[in-house]
Amino acid sequence: MASMIMVLSVAFFPVVWANCWTGLIEWRLSTFFHDALFGDVKSP
Repeated sequence: MASMIMVLSVAFFPVVWANCWTGLIEWRLSTFFHDALFGDVKSP
């Protein structure tokens, strides 16, 4: 039983890892673009 859980977790790990990276990159891009679009509006 433990080996089955081990195999499942190892198989599932890349999916979780990819989702974490995708979410992190999207968050960084959205904050970057938000700063680029709305951060420079204040400055003349």
